[in-house]
Amino acid sequence: MYYQISRWDLVRRSIIKGMMLMPKKNFKLELSYPIEQQLVITKDKIDEFKRWLLESD
Repeated sequence: MYYQISRWDLVRRSIIKGMMLMPKKNFKLELSYPIEQQLVITKDKIDEFKRWLLESD
């Protein structure tokens, strides 16, 4: 249900508002809860993150 982006950040599918590919092939996530926030996913975690995001609950 949650994905650990970094040591301090967990994210839930339902709060992902959008994604953007950044230079150096990192992803930037736009989140809508609890506050509008942006998180960056490094290129070494992108494949694992995409598998998690596409899984059904």
